[in-house]
Formats: sequence, structure tokens, C-alpha cells
Amino acid sequence: MKDLGVWFLCEHTGFQSLLPDDSPSDIIFFFEALAVVCGIWLCAHRFRQRHLICFSDNTNTVNMFASMTATGPMNRLLRFAVDILLEFEIDFRCYYIPGPENVVADALSRFNNEIVHKIAPNVVIEPFKPPQDALGSVKK
Repeated sequence: MKDLGVWFLCEHTGFQSLLPDDSPSDIIFFFEALAVVCGIWLCAHRFRQRHLICFSDNTNTVNMFASMTATGPMNRLLRFAVDILLEFEIDFRCYYIPGPENVVADALSRFNNEIVHKIAPNVVIEPFKPPQDALGSVKK
């Protein structure tokens, strides 16, 4: 993962965000989970949906959301997500998808919009900034 990409299939909308240049590159789990949290946040604030199914190719992320347990900075990120889910009464599930099948989200995170439009020609791609409260969890 280079940056963040979130795709809402039913809304025909993809979102992209650049990560800060000084973001630690050795904590892929955090950024994979952050992408899911951003999906939850966008679902609540942009689409006002009550049900959300998320697919992630990172098993640690899927396990964290399935068990609703985390430690260290991941716990703060998980609490942020749970607060949104409770406040907006969103029924949320996170499932594993093999990396080779996660093409659109992967292409969005790499800003490879040509691939995105080949697979999903009607998708609208928008920039976004992750919620600052979620980013506060990043530690170098």
C-alpha cells in the first residue's frame, strides 16, 4: 500500500488520499486498518448508510474487526471506528478478500486510475483526507 484507497461499489465512488511523506512504512497493518476506518467514516458522513460490508486483503485487519480487540495504537483506531458505528447505528462486517481480487481498492491506493476505470468504468474518483482523530494514532 502506497497511499489510501476506499471503494464503494454500490455508490460507484472511489476515494484516494495521499499519506504524509513522513508516514512510517513499516506499519502496513495500521494503514490497512486505517483504510477500513476511513470507509466506515465515509459511509457515515457521506453516504449515510446503515449497513456496510468491507473487504480487506489484510488478515490482521479482518481479525481485528471480527474480534473487536486490538492493542497499542490499533486500539485507539478501533475505538474510533466503533464510536462511529455506534453513533450512526451502522451494521458493519469486515471480510477477507485475497489480494489479487482486491484490484480496484489496490489501484485506488496507488493512484492508478487507469486500472480503476478499466474495471469500473462508471466510478467517480474523489480525493479525501482521513479523519484527524484516526491519524492521531500513527507513531513513528
